[in-house]
Amino acid sequence: MTTYTLTNWGGYWRIRYTDSQGNVKRRSVGSVDKVTKREATRRMQAMIARHEHQAQEKDEQKDRTLRELVDRFLADREPDVQRNTMSAYRVSTMHLLEFMSRDNPGVLASEITPSDVTDFRRDMSDRGYAKSTIALTMRCSHQVFLFGVREKVIDESPFTGAPKNPPMYDRTGERDVPEEDVIRVMRQNPNMRAVIAMCYYAGLRTGEASAVTADDLQWNTNVGNLIIIRGGKTGAREVPMTKELSEILETGLPGCGRGVESLGNSLQKACAMADVTPFTFRDLRRTRSNIWLRKLGPMRESYLLGHSPVTARRSYFRINEDDYALITGVDE
Repeated sequence: MTTYTLTNWGGYWRIRYTDSQGNVKRRSVGSVDKVTKREATRRMQAMIARHEHQAQEKDEQKDRTLRELVDRFLADREPDVQRNTMSAYRVSTMHLLEFMSRDNPGVLASEITPSDVTDFRRDMSDRGYAKSTIALTMRCSHQVFLFGVREKVIDESPFTGAPKNPPMYDRTGERDVPEEDVIRVMRQNPNMRAVIAMCYYAGLRTGEASAVTADDLQWNTNVGNLIIIRGGKTGAREVPMTKELSEILETGLPGCGRGVESLGNSLQKACAMADVTPFTFRDLRRTRSNIWLRKLGPMRESYLLGHSPVTARRSYFRINEDDYALITGVDE
């Protein structure tokens, strides 16, 4: 129990007390010449009442459930983050709540332990989640509990120290997709040709291409035809349409509005039916990145694709067949 003592110390009224951690605290409440003992006692009583109220609020915060913390976190972040980031928060917290609340729907945020976090990560792995998805879920969940620390619901995030970094990808099998393969697949599946064309000719992410509407297409501007990416991963940007892309988008936007997972599955089936080497939407974006890196340089390429030069070098740029030919023929 905290004890408070009022003393005259060197001509000043001083309150001495211990906090909840057992640390001795001292606070002056006025000089003896200007403040009577009665007034100093009143100020000490006011301090005691304030400390008791703060302790009560802290106890109430400790009783906040995990679901309440997640709801408050999402409401706090929604006005300030991009749509795709908010979507990642919602999906990650859904996985978090599903696992942590399955035995106790009313589990308190303060009851989650590092051991629970380890079990959560293993459960996602056992259920076949991709390593990148597990890493993203871990990072987003960690943000929820860091928010809880700020709100004084918990003292420390149980995700602190847990592995949260995405895996290193094996890039040895990456390839540039030939334009003729892209055209064959679009002919095989015309219902998604707009999304395929935007990922290949404009380098859009799958989610960005799927979200494009007719209002995002600007025709015959002073710099040509443009696609306006309004809710991209790194903010809004303008991407020019090539002649080939303009001709395709003039006929409509087939494929837009579909889910990313559905589009990915359909693309693999279309590749098989078109009898071309299978490729992904990421392969299309990587191919455009390499084309623009060589033609425009890293700064322009980074703006058009909506990522940093470091990301382009680390995740997209690759040595192509012409580069290998140049390297192997240097000494000839």
